[in-house]
Amino acid sequence: MKRHLATVALLLLASGADAMNRKPLPAPTPTPAPVIIPTTKSDAKHPPAKVPATPAVPAPVAPDAPADEWKPPAGSALKPVEAAKLLEVFRGYLGMREEPLGSNNGPMINKFNASCGFKPSDHAPWCASVTHYGYLVLGAPDRPGAYTPSWYSKLRVIPPNMVQPGDVGLVYFPSKGRYAHTIAAIEKVGRTGRTVSSYTTLEGNTTQATGSREGDGFYRRVRPSDTVTVVRWIR
Repeated sequence: MKRHLATVALLLLASGADAMNRKPLPAPTPTPAPVIIPTTKSDAKHPPAKVPATPAVPAPVAPDAPADEWKPPAGSALKPVEAAKLLEVFRGYLGMREEPLGSNNGPMINKFNASCGFKPSDHAPWCASVTHYGYLVLGAPDRPGAYTPSWYSKLRVIPPNMVQPGDVGLVYFPSKGRYAHTIAAIEKVGRTGRTVSSYTTLEGNTTQATGSREGDGFYRRVRPSDTVTVVRWIR
């Protein structure tokens, strides 16, 4: 009996020592309660903004794609001129020559230059001033004047397949680094098959044979289309 009691006492002592040496288990982490934000009247009036959709990227347009129809630059507000009447005016100058030749003077030539502010004593080149004068007599004084580069506008350039009678032509001179001759009007568009190859022109201060920019009269000429930049000023 004494042995049995001694054994029980030893077991109790071992159990107590083991409990004293054992590490306590960590307390479980409490799960936080969900935060509920009350909806106010202001929230109802101002719902969350929608994220805009990514805009579609337009398909690239080929740079040589022809336009369906040429339109004048926005805000140009020029008085329109009928091409047929303009051609009639310029045809009336055919055969006109300087007096004396090489002087940039003559009864009508002096009028052309006077419309752009020049006196006969200025002996000013008149290829652009006759162009200005043609519009002027048709009630459109708002066109460029006697300086050929002023007739150029990137927005008014016409591709060859859309050139029409009445359009203005410009000739570029590399030696001057600019447009230096104005063609009063394209009278006719010439084609080889479907390709535009030439323009019949009405132009002043030129020669009938060589097409010089320092000529002696107003003539009808035929120029290769690739030597002329065409711009539209009838509207």
